[in-house]
Amino acid sequence: MTGLARRAIADDARLIVRAGNARYGIAAARVREIVRLPRITPVPLGPPMLHGLGNVRGETLAILGPAREASAKAGRPRQLLVLEGPDRIGIAVDVVEKVERRAAGSARVRALPIDSWIGDAFPVREAAKRAAGPRQTQARQQEERLVLLHFQLGDQNLALPLEHVVEVIGVPQAIATLPGADDAVIGTMLWRDRTIGLLSPAALLGFGPGAVPSGALGGPARRVVIVTVGGHISGLLVDRLEGLLRIAPDRIDPVPPSLQLGASGSCIAAICRRENGGGLVSVLAAEHLLGEASARQLAAKSERAAVGDADRVNAVALLLLVIGNHRLALPVATVEQVVLAPGEMTRLPNAPDWLSGLAHIGGAPLVIIDQVLRLTGRATTSARRRLVIVRADDERVGFLVDEAPTILHVDRAALAPAPLPQALAGGVFGEALAIGEDGDTLLLLDPAAMMSSAEQDLVRAVADHGAVAAA
Repeated sequence: MTGLARRAIADDARLIVRAGNARYGIAAARVREIVRLPRITPVPLGPPMLHGLGNVRGETLAILGPAREASAKAGRPRQLLVLEGPDRIGIAVDVVEKVERRAAGSARVRALPIDSWIGDAFPVREAAKRAAGPRQTQARQQEERLVLLHFQLGDQNLALPLEHVVEVIGVPQAIATLPGADDAVIGTMLWRDRTIGLLSPAALLGFGPGAVPSGALGGPARRVVIVTVGGHISGLLVDRLEGLLRIAPDRIDPVPPSLQLGASGSCIAAICRRENGGGLVSVLAAEHLLGEASARQLAAKSERAAVGDADRVNAVALLLLVIGNHRLALPVATVEQVVLAPGEMTRLPNAPDWLSGLAHIGGAPLVIIDQVLRLTGRATTSARRRLVIVRADDERVGFLVDEAPTILHVDRAALAPAPLPQALAGGVFGEALAIGEDGDTLLLLDPAAMMSSAEQDLVRAVADHGAVAAA
C-alpha cells in the first residue's frame, strides 16, 4: 500500500477519507494501495458513478466515485484507492485523512458505499472474462486486399502500403535544419525520444523543392507520416491525409513502362483504381523513396530505429477516431475505407435519429450511422468529419465520426480487456490501451458490437431495400 505500511495496519483498521462534502470509512483490507489520481479518460454513455478509466503503472482501472457536488466548497479528487480483487477498480477520493481502529468511531463518518457504486456502474460483471485482442469481424476477402494510407501532395493522390506506416502525427513545432543537406531533407525532429529525419516526398518525387517556409510547415491539414524501411524510421511531410484505402488485387495495375523514367518513376510501385469512379492513386515504393542519397545522409545523422520485423509481427494497427470530446480507436483490420463524409444522403422515413441515411459508395448502397450522435447525444457538425466504412459481422456499414486523424501501431500485448461492464453501450468497448506509464487510456471500439441485433436487422433490411431500389 503506497504511503502506508500495510503489514503494520491492524485487521480491524479502516481508512477515513473525504469525498466531496462527506467523510467516509473503508476497511483497509479492501484497499490494495493508495496512489495519486491519474489522468481520467471519460467513457461515452457511462453511468454517473463511473468517472472514467485511469492508467496506473500500465494497468487500466475503472475509476468510480460519488457524483460531484456543485458546491464551491466541494473538493476535487486527488487520490485513488485501488481495490483488492481481480476487477481492476479504483475509488476516487479528495484525500485520505487517517487510519484508525473501527472502535474509535470518528464522528460524522459513514461507510463508503463501494458495493452500491459498483452495482450501479457494473450491472453485468462480464468484462474481465473477455479475451484480449480485437474481434475478427471482417469477411475473408477483406484480408486479401492491400491496405493503403492515402494522402495528397499538392493535387497528386498518393498512397503508401500500411505495412510501412508506423504512425501519423501533426507537424512538430521544433524542427532542426541540417546545413548542406539534400534538397529533400527538411530537417530532423524528435519522435518518441529519438531523433529522426523529416523528408519532403514532394522533392523526392521531383514535384518541387524540399524547403518549405517555416510558417507553412504546420498548416492545419499537414501531417507527418512516420514510416519504417530497412530498419530506419523517417518522417514524410504530406499536405493532407485522406484516410485508408483497402484495394482489391484486380484494381492494382503496374506502372506503364513509358512512365518508369527518372527518379519519380522508380518511386512509384503501382497505380490503383479506386472503386465507384474515385480516380487513380499512385502507390509509392517506400524502399525506393527512402533509398536515395538524402535518406542515406539522414540515416547517418539520426538514430537507427528499434522497429524490426519481429516488432511488426506483434503489432496491431489502430485507427484513431475523434467522437465528440472522446478519443477512441478501431482496429484497422476491420476498416474497409476512410473517406470524406458524403454531402448528400437519402433520409429514411421513421428511422431512428442515429441512422443518417443511405448513400451509394463503392458501387453499392451503404447504411450510414452517426456514431457521434449515438455516443454523445449530438450530431456531428465537424468540418473534418469522416466516413469510416467497416465490416461488422459481414455487414458493410458507414460510421460518421468527427475526425479520423491518425494511425497507431501498438504492441498486441499492450491491449487488455477494458474494465467495463459488457452491458455498457452494448459491449461496444472491447479493449483498452494504456499509453505511457501514467498517461491516457485509449478505448478500442468493437465494430460488431456497435450495433445491437435489432439495429443490425434494421441496417440489413435498409441495405436490401436500397439494393432493390437501385436495381
